[in-house]
Amino acid sequence: GREGSAGKDSSPSRGRGEGGRSRRLRSGCGGAKGPSFSEFIAAVRACDQVATAASTAASIAKIYLMIKGIEVKKFAPDSSTTGSAKIKEFQTKMEEMTKRLKDLKAKNANRRKTAYTQDSQKLVKQAEELAGQAAKIVELFGEEQLAKASEDQIRAAQEDVAKASEDARAAADEAERTILEAKDIGGLTQELTDLQQRFKSARMEVDKHMRLCSTVEHRLQALQLSEQASAKIKGLEEQATKMAELVAKVMEDSEGSSLQSAEDTAGVLNKEVMQQFRHLDLQAASRDEAMRDVAIRLQERLKPVAARCEEASTSLRLHRQKVAVKLAMAECSQRVTETEAAVKTAGEAEEAFHQAAQTGSQAAALTSLETSIKAANGAINSTKSLLSLKRVEVKRLAKELSSSTMEELESLQKRVDDCTQQLAQSKKVVADRQSEVMSRELAEKLSAAEKIFEACRALPKDETEVGELSSAAEALAELERLVNRRLAMRHKDSESNPSDANAVKQVEGMKAELETWQNQIRENETRLATQRLIKESFEIVDVLEKKMASTEEVAAPLDDADLSATVFMKHIIKALQESFVRTGESAEAVIGKMVAEDKVLEDKFISTLQELPELQVGDKVPLFTAEELGAAFRTMLPKGQQEVSKSQFLDVFKTRYACVSAVSMTDSLAIKGSKTLRKLAPAEVLQAVGEPEKDAASGVMRVKVKSDKDGREGFVTLRAINGTTFLQTFSPHQVMTTRIELAVDEMSEALGSTAKLLDTKLASGHLAELKAEVSKLRPRIAAVQLSLNALKKKLADSKRKISAVEAAESTRKQEALDRNEAEQITQRALQGMGLVRPQIKEAIPKAEELTAKGSSIDNIEALLSSEQGLEKLYEDLIQLRRKLEEDKSSVKYARSGPLAQVWDTVSTFLAEIWTPEERCMQLLHALQEKRRRLTADAHKAVAAALREAALKEGVGVQALFDRLRKDGSTIPVQESCGPFWGTVSRLRS
Repeated sequence: GREGSAGKDSSPSRGRGEGGRSRRLRSGCGGAKGPSFSEFIAAVRACDQVATAASTAASIAKIYLMIKGIEVKKFAPDSSTTGSAKIKEFQTKMEEMTKRLKDLKAKNANRRKTAYTQDSQKLVKQAEELAGQAAKIVELFGEEQLAKASEDQIRAAQEDVAKASEDARAAADEAERTILEAKDIGGLTQELTDLQQRFKSARMEVDKHMRLCSTVEHRLQALQLSEQASAKIKGLEEQATKMAELVAKVMEDSEGSSLQSAEDTAGVLNKEVMQQFRHLDLQAASRDEAMRDVAIRLQERLKPVAARCEEASTSLRLHRQKVAVKLAMAECSQRVTETEAAVKTAGEAEEAFHQAAQTGSQAAALTSLETSIKAANGAINSTKSLLSLKRVEVKRLAKELSSSTMEELESLQKRVDDCTQQLAQSKKVVADRQSEVMSRELAEKLSAAEKIFEACRALPKDETEVGELSSAAEALAELERLVNRRLAMRHKDSESNPSDANAVKQVEGMKAELETWQNQIRENETRLATQRLIKESFEIVDVLEKKMASTEEVAAPLDDADLSATVFMKHIIKALQESFVRTGESAEAVIGKMVAEDKVLEDKFISTLQELPELQVGDKVPLFTAEELGAAFRTMLPKGQQEVSKSQFLDVFKTRYACVSAVSMTDSLAIKGSKTLRKLAPAEVLQAVGEPEKDAASGVMRVKVKSDKDGREGFVTLRAINGTTFLQTFSPHQVMTTRIELAVDEMSEALGSTAKLLDTKLASGHLAELKAEVSKLRPRIAAVQLSLNALKKKLADSKRKISAVEAAESTRKQEALDRNEAEQITQRALQGMGLVRPQIKEAIPKAEELTAKGSSIDNIEALLSSEQGLEKLYEDLIQLRRKLEEDKSSVKYARSGPLAQVWDTVSTFLAEIWTPEERCMQLLHALQEKRRRLTADAHKAVAAALREAALKEGVGVQALFDRLRKDGSTIPVQESCGPFWGTVSRLRS
């Protein structure tokens, strides 16, 4: 390929595969004989390389000649002239060769450009030919040919199109690269521009053929859709034709007997058409172009069918309206005829009434007339309503039907109006007769009311109740009803009568007089009721205050009870019971050790319990302190006494239960068939008479108990099957708080009911006087509310305190161990501090005094003594600090209790020894430095003395050493040199 001859100039996009395809494409281009394009381009590039090398050599030669020309000018005049002429001759030859080289490069570039252009033309032509071959093959994919072609033919055509398109695209790509290379050489000429447009067009044609080839399956699906939809549409067209024939037959049926079936058929057809439209709409929205085209064509074919369906539906709707109008007009005409008959009957009844009036027996005729008028009036009203309803319905019909129907309705309405006018005369006759009867009745009622009011005027108003005036009120109400009815009738007939006005005036006078009497009586009753309500309100508040006082008495133990000690006593009793089991001794024998003269002594109680293994942990560490045991002992003291008897203490060990939920006490162990003795209330205390037993029938545990309240014995269930607890082990503070809670709840309910009752009475009495008296009760109720709130708060505080104490009891063993460990750590720390404190007071001031003085031989003994003391103190401080830090690290996670206090104590001791330790180290360094200086000075003095002695006696070093050491191997310092040598020796050490 071209890359093989191009060497380093080949681009990465033109690999071995592209080179092979390029050779195959160019070998198929045909043309004149001669070197191939690759060989020609390789020769051109080789020429370019040689020309480039020659150009480089020429440039080097020019530079060399220029340098030598400068050097020649430095020679002798003769040599310089000869050399310059020679160099100029060489430069002239170089210019000629450069010109020839330039011409050679230009010709080579022109040859390259011509070669690229010709090659591009061949490649573009080949691409166009391949695109034409693909176009011929693609003709098989037309709709008619595609429908007839077999699957093998389609697959073969697709493969041929793919191969031709691939070759055409490869030729176009190769032509594009060749044009781009030609453009890089000499720019884009018009000829290259034309070639560029040609290969782009060929590429577009190839892409078009490939798209058509790739959509064969979709087009086959579209053809299948077209066939199926065409068959469906053809069936719909046939149904539409049949529908039109059916509509024509229905239009001939004026009764509309077959109208419903025709409408159903039209609805089904219209539904199928709409479904087909929706299906085609979905296909028309598809991304496949072939599917969209087919769907659009089918929609156009379906539109006439939809129009025919719509036309049939419209015709059927119009025919239904005609049938409905016919039926409605028949109904209206019948109702008008019935109305006219009813009005005629009323007229006949009126004539009968007039004839009966002449004979004096008009009562039955009047009743018949009223009945006929009522029936005729009802018929007229119902017929008018029917006509109004039909008139509204007619307005909704088609225009061609509504106009003619409205005219028929107007004629019927006119007939009904005529009936109304005929009936009005008969109504007037009845109204006159009713007016006459009502006038007579009004006169009778007015006379009776006058007699009742005369009797009421004679009654004493101070002693009369409002109920005694009920007869007058009822008579007046009946009279007022008649007058109002009379006036309403006169107003309707637009008539007036002076007698009616007099009757109204009399009734209003009676009404005003009756209201005056009623107001007087009500005021008397209100005054008496207000006094009664005030008395009752004060009595209610008195009861409330007494109840609050009793509640405070129940809650009095909250102020006196030592809750912590009560919890301590509970654990002590449990420990004593465990000790009874461990030792096998009876409670009386163990408690006898604490008793003297039948009294339990507090000191023996405390000492015995402190030695009890059940109240110890670890290495005999007591769980309770002596103060806690004393507080627990005092909880057994009866109120007002200072001693506890032996029987009272033994009574503590009896098993007791407290009732936590209401439960029945029965006479036997078995629940079934037992008799209920009585109900147990919450917080009631019971003494166990026997051990808990299981009821075989119910499966629950029951125990025989004796009530402390009334001494009654019976069986009680401990816990129900559903988990409800009835009895719990007796706890004094729990029973106390339960009783107080019940009393507080009962008091809260009483307070709320009292407030509601006062509000009710306040609303029912005379407001001003009652409010003034009730306001005097507000401070008393508020005081009760404050007392109740304080009691609730005290109860809540007590429960929290009990919970806190019980929670603390769960960790008492650990606290006892912590307390023992804290005492040991504190004792060790105090011993260590007691050891170092005297040393600090003695050694540090003495060392500070020595360091302040100068160094001399006189204080050498004190210096050494002080250094030894500081060294011992420093070692003791280091050892103590390590022990304190170990103890502090062991309690670093403690956040409360004795160990937390140990942390503070050890931290204080560490802070106390930190400064002396630092000071001790500083002073020790200072004393050691003084000692080193004195040692050095002493050595210098001894050396000088020895040298002076040797010189004075004229002996050598060995002879002086032998004299001083005598018979030993070393010099005896103390004997030979006296105290001075001893001091020097100690300084060195």
